[in-house]
This record gives sequence, C-alpha cells and structure tokens, in this order.
Amino acid sequence: MMLEILNQLSTGYGGFLLWCLIWSLGGIFLVQGAFKLKKDEILVVGVASGIVIESWIANLLGHFLEPLKAFWLAALVTLVVGILFCVPLFRKRIRFKELFPFVPWQWITFFVLFYLFFMIARGMSIWDEFKTLPLVSMIASGDIPPHFPYDISTVLDEHYLRYLIAAQFMRIGDFYPWTSLAILKALTLSLGTVLVVVWVKKITKNIIAGISGGVLHVLGGGTRWLLLLLPPSVIDQFDSAINRIGSGLNSGADLRTALISPWAAQGMAPIPIPFAFTNGLIKPSILGVGWDNVTFLILIVVILLYNKAKDWKALSLLGVLLASMALMDELTFAFISGILIVIHFVQIVKKDAAEKKESRTRLLLLLAVWIVVFLQGGFFTSIARNVFEPAYTSYHSFQVSFNFPPRFMNPHLGELILTDPIHLVVLLLECGPLLFVFPFVLKWGWKSYKNKRYIEAAYIGTSLIGLAFCFVQIVSKGINSAVNRVQNDFLEVSLLFAVPVLFFWLQNNRNGRKVLVFMMALITIFGGVVVMGTELSAVQEPQLSLFITDMDVRMMDIYWNRLEKDAVVMDPNIPRAITIFARTGNSSIDFYAPTEEWQRMVYDPDPHEMAVAGYDYMYYDLEYWKTLTGTEQELLTSQCVIPVNEESDWTGDFRILVDISQCRQDGAVE
Repeated sequence: MMLEILNQLSTGYGGFLLWCLIWSLGGIFLVQGAFKLKKDEILVVGVASGIVIESWIANLLGHFLEPLKAFWLAALVTLVVGILFCVPLFRKRIRFKELFPFVPWQWITFFVLFYLFFMIARGMSIWDEFKTLPLVSMIASGDIPPHFPYDISTVLDEHYLRYLIAAQFMRIGDFYPWTSLAILKALTLSLGTVLVVVWVKKITKNIIAGISGGVLHVLGGGTRWLLLLLPPSVIDQFDSAINRIGSGLNSGADLRTALISPWAAQGMAPIPIPFAFTNGLIKPSILGVGWDNVTFLILIVVILLYNKAKDWKALSLLGVLLASMALMDELTFAFISGILIVIHFVQIVKKDAAEKKESRTRLLLLLAVWIVVFLQGGFFTSIARNVFEPAYTSYHSFQVSFNFPPRFMNPHLGELILTDPIHLVVLLLECGPLLFVFPFVLKWGWKSYKNKRYIEAAYIGTSLIGLAFCFVQIVSKGINSAVNRVQNDFLEVSLLFAVPVLFFWLQNNRNGRKVLVFMMALITIFGGVVVMGTELSAVQEPQLSLFITDMDVRMMDIYWNRLEKDAVVMDPNIPRAITIFARTGNSSIDFYAPTEEWQRMVYDPDPHEMAVAGYDYMYYDLEYWKTLTGTEQELLTSQCVIPVNEESDWTGDFRILVDISQCRQDGAVE
C-alpha cells in the first residue's frame, strides 16, 4: 500500500519536475560549497553536476533498493549533502543573488536548444533502438546493474549510465522509453553546448569565441561531402580500393551511388540524411541529436573543475564525476585517469613541497576512484569479477590482435590503411580541417602541462594513446569496429580545443590567415548544417520507435512491469516484448544473433514446448499469425493458452498477449 501511494505522489509530470528541481538545487549547492567559481559558471556547472552525481548515487542505491525509492533517495541525498556543503555560506548570510547568480543568456540559450533538440530527437530513432529501448525499460523496472536483456543470465558488462539516466526519466516522469531517450539527448547536448561556450569564453575572454566554440561543438564534423567535388572517375577508383561495410555498403551499389543517396540507417527523419554528409570518424553532435553527449557533459565539467579542487569536499565531488565517467566511457576514463596518475607521480618526485603535497592528495584520490570503479558496476566491475569468480558470466569477450601496417577502422568505409595512398586521401577527406588543427592542439597540451593545467594535458594526451590503436584490432561479438571509438579521439580533442587554440594563434597573424581559418571553420560545420537541415523535418513527424506501434503502446500502458518478476515472454520481434513488459525473452546469444532453440520454437511454434523451455507468455501480431500453418494456429489457441489482452487497430492488425504457463504441465507429461 505504501509503495502504491509513493508511486502516485512521486511520478508523472509534477513528480518529474520536482525531482529535477531537487537534484538541480543539490548540484548547485554542491558546486557552491566546494568550489570557487565565477558567477557565470555556478548555475550551469551545478545543474550538470547535479544530474551526473544524482545518477551515480542512484546506481549505487539501485543495487539494493526498489528503483523508484533509489531514484528519489539519490536526488534527496544530492540535495542534503549540497546543503551541508553550503553551511559555511549560510552562516555568512549569503544573498540569494550570490547563491544563485542567474545569467539570462545561458538559460535562454539552454531552453531554446533543448526545445530544438528534443523536437528533433522525438522524430528520429537512429541509435540502436533494438538495444537501447529494452535496456532503458529493464533498468527502469529495477535491473541495476543491468543484465543482457535478451538473456538475463548474463551481466551486460558495459557503459550504462546513459540508459540509467533515461530509465530515471521513464520511471519518475511516466514517460515512454523513447521519450526518455529524447529528453536525455536534448538535455545533455544543450547543457554541454552552454558549458562549451562558458569554458571557451573563460579561456579567451571573448564571448564571440565562446559562441563559436558552441557552434563548432554542435555542428562540427568530418567532410566526406568533399568527395562530391571530385570527378566520377576518381571516385570510382576510390571505390575499387576501399571495402565499404555496414550502412556504408547498404547506402549504394558503389561509392558514387552511395554519395548521392540517403544514408542507409534506420529511424531517419522524413527527409533522410545524405550519406555524403554523415561520417565514420567524427559525426556532428546534431546527428540524431548526439549519442556521446553524457560522456562529453561529464568531461567538460571535469575540465572546468579539476584544477579548482583544493579541499576534501571538492576532491570528493571530483572523484564522483570521474567514477561516473567510468560508467559512461571506460576507455576515456582509463586514459585520462592513467595519464593524471603518471603526471602526479612525476610531481611527487620533484622537490617542491607544496606541489608534492597537492600531487600526493590527487594521486590518492585517483587510486580511490579506481577502487570505487571496480565495485560500482559496469565494465571494470565485470573484469574484477571475472578474475575472482571463474563462474561469472558477462556479455562481452574481446579478441585483440596486432595490425601492421597501421590503419583506421571506419564503420562505413572499412579499413583505411595509412600506407595505401588512396586510403590516405579518403582518410584526409573524411577527417577534414580538424586534422590540421591537431598539431596546434598537441602544442596546447604541452603548454597546459607546463602551466599545471593537468586535466587539459591529460585529455589531449588521450588522443595519442588513441592513435596508437591504429596498430590494434579489437573484435567483440564478431564486430571489429569497436576500436573506432578510440582511434578518433584525436578528432574529438581537436574539435573541443580548436577555437581557443586558433583564437590565440590568430591574434598576431595577418588577415589572410584569419580568412583561411574562417573558411576552414565553414567547411568543418557545413556537413552539420546540412544534417540539421534534414533533421528539422523530424519535428513534423514524431516517431514511437522502429518496432513499436500504437497497439504496443496501449499494451504497455496496461502491463509494463506488471507481469511476474521472473516471467519470460516469447516474441518473434525480440526487442518489442522486452521493451513493452520489461521482461526478458531469453532469445539470443548477443544483440544480433538469436539462439537456434529460439528460432526453432518461433518458426515451428508449440506452446507446450515453449512452456517447458521456460516461457510463461507469448506476444505476437497479425503478421506473425499469417506465417503459421493451420496446425500451428490451432496449437496457439489450445485450451492451455489463456488470452490475457488483445489490442487492435482499424486495419485488422492486432497485438495479443497470451499466458502459456499452463501448457508447461501438459508439455512435461508428454
């Protein structure tokens, strides 16, 4: 009874806004009490820190508590600790304006961008819907840390913070998972963009430079479209030299056809994105309204706060932010923290007593963060458990091999070998002007190290580690494009630092160079402008999902998280039932390949056999029903098959949920 009352009072739009207000205030109080920031940094850094810290706490509490309790308690803990951090300020009777220094342009920008990004995101279903929606639904039902939704006997040992945040939105706001993901993408990209403006403005003391940094963050990307300017014979020569894969192969019979065709990705806006304007190395953040927004949000907050962390309060918050990064991007966390450990260890060896003390403190902080990371869930926790628990089963397995000659893995254009002249030209066109900014960024990184801006030096240093992965191939579940996320770090780093680096470089240069840089900047954002233009059509046609219809939504309204906790649902459309009911389908060995047993039961259905195999329910539609023989249809209407609910539409299509658990006894007897 108490849980039902809590559900009613703490969910829905009102509950969601209150929950957001609590963690936002908590983040602002935490930042105010722990750091000495400029007035134009406090609110936006506080809100960004609030959602990250609250979600990290929610992850820990979710190991032990019901999800709704964990999510609300995490927000309250964030607020209470923030208030405690601010007690010294309260004693000084700090004024409201000083506690909440409101900067109008920041929040006008944020809300305008949030509206734009949300309206686009809800009209696109572009990022692995078959994976993301089941995960969000399962986590919202309480599966923390998450298991592989297609077979919950296996732990999903990967970054899941983005899914956890979306699951909180879903559970507290009573949103559908696809709406929660749209909110997540819009919120994090909007906050991240405003923070980039604040950071660049802080460095350059120039608001125009800050705005330029924000624009580049949203629209900047590669320049595959430059291939369109080449003669057809040259493009045909390129096509014969490269080996397109994935959506790059599906976008056209040859490279020339692909470049003038829509990108063969699912869940596009009504006006599809041209293949020439997407990219396999660095896509504009606006594409699908971004996917690594959470990683970047944590990163930019850490960059803003790292050098300002002086006491235990600031260092503890910094530790939580770094631990959160490990739940979102394992390699970025490992590289940054590893480089920082080396830097601080070197500083300890030096003779400066004050610097020794500070470096020792930060070194202890980083070691403590690593201990937490091995315990909090996710990739590193699975590594630890695999070492100490031989029987432990996790989702991923990696095969690592050495590559020579070195190469970049492009998920559209295949392997681009650096010693192949044609591959090298294609790589240069894929990267665009950001490639030429990279040497300047490396110089900035060295100066950052010399000037004790260690977090900037460490992040820039990750790009060099990423480039070393050109000699490495990593294969997981038969897919060899995972290494791409590491190899393209040098472009991500160049994108972030381009504006401040070039701003200072151009100050004492002739106008000709300034014009050249301006033209290069336009080339860099041109692809993003085109992508955004096509995506605006998504505003007019909101989408549910690739595999969800209105009938599924009505079924979800009634039965989401209502079936027995250990129920297993058979559905020919694997991710659909998992999303709708938040119950596993025990169907697959990975996200791409169903088991032979599952395929046999789906294509030759017998409810008795399904029940004996462990299935409790079956969910199917008219399309599946039409594929069955008369005998199979009779089996699915056997006496032991009990209809639970059916939804239909005007076309005659339907969705039906049936209980087949009673067939288990009959099947066992047979």
